[in-house]
Amino acid sequence: MAYGFFTMTKVNLVNLTFQQLEALIAIVEEGTFSRAARRVHLTQPSLTKHIQNLEELVGVPLLLRGRGGVSLTAEGRLVFHFARKLMKVREETADRLSRLVNGEGVEIEVAASTIPSVYILPKLISLFRQGYPQSKIIVVSSDSAGVTEMVEEGEVALGLVGYKPSSGRLVAEVLGPDRLILVASPRLYPCQKEVHGFSELCKLPFIVRERGSGTQEMVEKWLREKARLNLHQLNVVACFGSSEAVKEAVLAGVGVSFLSHRAVTRELKLGLLREIPVEGDGIMRYFYLIYRRTQRFLSYEKSFLDFIRSTFGGGLVE
Repeated sequence: MAYGFFTMTKVNLVNLTFQQLEALIAIVEEGTFSRAARRVHLTQPSLTKHIQNLEELVGVPLLLRGRGGVSLTAEGRLVFHFARKLMKVREETADRLSRLVNGEGVEIEVAASTIPSVYILPKLISLFRQGYPQSKIIVVSSDSAGVTEMVEEGEVALGLVGYKPSSGRLVAEVLGPDRLILVASPRLYPCQKEVHGFSELCKLPFIVRERGSGTQEMVEKWLREKARLNLHQLNVVACFGSSEAVKEAVLAGVGVSFLSHRAVTRELKLGLLREIPVEGDGIMRYFYLIYRRTQRFLSYEKSFLDFIRSTFGGGLVE
């Protein structure tokens, strides 16, 4: 008994064009070549040529021409449905691109260290969305070292950090100042007397941040420059991975810590925390807006970048 085998023919659509598919759709929907030609603004011979080229690519006829008009072959129905889906995707893509170019319905991703992400960006985003109500801001939180790495590796276009990165691949713009103050729970430190001398400071139970924190780096720098002390000379009783965790530990009476004044404003007003005066006015630092020197911003990203600059310059995020 003899058995027959089908020979598989691979159809190559590398040279397929949108114009060919548009011609097919127009003919099927209009019913005649003449009406279809007028719809797509082509001469009838040009339209016919597009269909012939499409049928040559597929390798089989796609249309049946008869007295009753034009109908599709089985292969033609497959190509027709594909063409309509592709046209829809093209229209949706064009629409989304137009919205992105015009700053409508956009997504902007920014990385930020703890203080900017918790105490600065929420208010700033609220203000920005008043002018760009369709925008969506995605905030990726990390410590300053993590944010710097994300920006440097191109994972995000913009970053906000609490110290100036040393990398020559990055631009670091000064945005605004911040003050780190020593705070404690009134239960742990009931009086408001000033800490006199660094020997007295070393006796206090300290809560610190992890390595990579901009806050922690500034505290250690201040200790080195002001008292020639290092972290190991403090009475460190706990270490946490975020300013919020440190603040909760201070509120619980675990120890004292240097925290951004922005992070404890509410607790100071309510009397839940107390500032411990130290020599001088605390530790001053700055926030930085960072991005790669080679970064090419899209129009809506540049709008957000300019908004951050002007908002900080206007003092609206204090």
